Amino acid sequence: MPDTTIEELDALKNELLGTVSHELRTPLAAISGNVALLLQDTAPLPLSEQRECLTEIAQAAQRLASAITMLIDVAQLTARTALVAQRPVSVAHLARDALAVARAAAPWHQVRLAMEPEMAARWVRGDAEWLRRALDQLLLNATQCTPEGGTITLGLHDCEVAGQAGVELAVQDTGSGIAAQHLPHLCEPFYRVDTRLTREVNGLGLGLALCQGVANAHGGALSIVSMVGQGSTFRLRLPVLVDPSA
Repeated sequence: MPDTTIEELDALKNELLGTVSHELRTPLAAISGNVALLLQDTAPLPLSEQRECLTEIAQAAQRLASAITMLIDVAQLTARTALVAQRPVSVAHLARDALAVARAAAPWHQVRLAMEPEMAARWVRGDAEWLRRALDQLLLNATQCTPEGGTITLGLHDCEVAGQAGVELAVQDTGSGIAAQHLPHLCEPFYRVDTRLTREVNGLGLGLALCQGVANAHGGALSIVSMVGQGSTFRLRLPVLVDPSA
């Protein structure tokens, strides 16, 4: 193996360890620091400050739990050991519910749905919870990578998946876009594009790996189109369920 390849692998390993340790140690430091304040032997903190400490502990614990859950979920999806239900799921209901959450979480963006009337009759077979997590993640990425006042569009379209009829959920943003060299790696675990916007957002770089795993678990596909300065479009394609009653 060439020395350059070994050096690249070592750099990737160090970056991975640094990312994971930062995302786990930061909330742990917040928890331990606030606990130390609450347990100090000097005069007890005023009630208002105690509440602030407890709030920070709760938030840090939630962040830690989310990071651990994401690590486990991506590992299970990658190994194809995740439990994925096989039930009829309405694509329109899935999109509307996810969009409502995205609008509430990012009121500074224009978040809209582009759907033809016939899409209300499109169903897929799968796990509504996993599909929602993937769609929520795509919408979250779009809002995080789009400047304030930008537009996020969730489009529903007919498509083809592996030679059969499918439905496409396309999340399009008006953000800064992603350079071409990053596109082949975006769904790799722990891969993060180093831009001003992404540096402001905490994360393990596992969100798109989870989306890719969900797409694979449903016999679908995830594709990405982006140009610097023109925004990005993430397309989640899933096979259509012809008879939802079956």
